[in-house]
Amino acid sequence: RAGKGRLLMIEGKVDEGIASYRTALALNPYSHINACAMVGRYVKARHYDRAVEYGTDVAANFPHCPWEHQYVGEAYMFKGMYGDAIEHIEMSYAIYENPSSLASLGCAYALSGNTGEANKVLTRVIEESADAYDIARLQVALGNHEAALDWLEEAFSRHSRSLIWLNLDAMFDDIRDEPRFVKLVEDVGLPAG
Repeated sequence: RAGKGRLLMIEGKVDEGIASYRTALALNPYSHINACAMVGRYVKARHYDRAVEYGTDVAANFPHCPWEHQYVGEAYMFKGMYGDAIEHIEMSYAIYENPSSLASLGCAYALSGNTGEANKVLTRVIEESADAYDIARLQVALGNHEAALDWLEEAFSRHSRSLIWLNLDAMFDDIRDEPRFVKLVEDVGLPAG
């Protein structure tokens, strides 16, 4: 059910995908993996309040798992609540120092107006060979649209698994109509937006 939910969301059937994830959780309410994925899917579906509410509950049950904190932080970020976003993403990174969390932290810094700190994070994620998709997210948060598109094309050449979320990732809304972005969506094989 969770796999079907992900596929439905990638195909642009967001509500059906969310329903499938809920079914997966109902069938196995103790699955930490499904619970964590649900938080992330709420963010991708732009159900930010639900992501915060559910993610906070999941994080209380699994305090040492980084992903719930990252997803809750991203929900806060997209709600414009940057202090809360930074707090949660920092918790995620403190639990598990991974380039994806670090790039998300950089996005929160950039969107909050702290471009100095965001640029420091950008340098680090590039040096640490983060997923090119995550670097593209940070570039777009900094307003570097051409660089973001360059990194997305690099993600495609590296076969980044994250590209499946290209149509749903709110971070790319500012470049969604750019011809290079439209072509990339087509090249990945996603439905046209």
